Formats: sequence, C-alpha cells, structure tokens
Amino acid sequence: MASIPIHPEHITGNVSPLLVEIKHALQKLLEQNEPTCIDLNSLPFSPDDEQALRERLGQGEIKAELNSLGVSHIWETQISGVWWVEHFNVENQKTNQYLEITWIPDILKSQQEDVRASLEQM
Repeated sequence: MASIPIHPEHITGNVSPLLVEIKHALQKLLEQNEPTCIDLNSLPFSPDDEQALRERLGQGEIKAELNSLGVSHIWETQISGVWWVEHFNVENQKTNQYLEITWIPDILKSQQEDVRASLEQM
C-alpha cells in the first residue's frame, strides 16, 4: 500500500486523544458489552489527521461493501473490535464516517424486518 505523506503542520493533534477514547471504548465493550460509535465527521480533523489515524489503526482481515442508497465500506481495523464505516451517496460523495467499537457493526447484521419478510416469501 502506497503511503500518503503526512504534513505535521496540517495535523490538529486530535489523533492521540481519539486513540485514548478508542482504548476506553474497547474496555467498555469488554467489561460492559456496550458498543461505542464515534462520528469522525463531528471532529475537527484535517485530511492529514485522518490519514494518520488510518495508518495507526491499519486494516484488518474483514472488509464488506453495502449497496443501499449509495455505497458503504465497512472494515475492521487491525485493532480487533474497531470498525471503520464510510457511507457514500449515489453521487459517490462521502456523507458519513464513523469508528464503531463493537463486536460487529449493526449495519452488517440482518434486520428483523428483513428476516420477517424473507420468512413470508419462503
């Protein structure tokens, strides 16, 4: 994977505190079985911050793509239980970006209504 250069002058310093938040969220997941969702769009992040975070978290073995009102990319980072979730609209513009600290993101689970509809089809 080609590395994109990171320019320290464009880094806000928010990556380190976010990594601490992720660590606490992992502890909460393990101890209380409670997931955490971090909205990356709500943080004052520069593109270089995002790149630094991507490089720090890496990409794990699981990757999924969802096609519903645009494409969503979901992958587990190299940190088990930390999932990167990106949503794009039909014009392929990124609309949302989250870190989900969970066993598996809800968006990947079959929804009860969908299973009920499938049962009726059967």
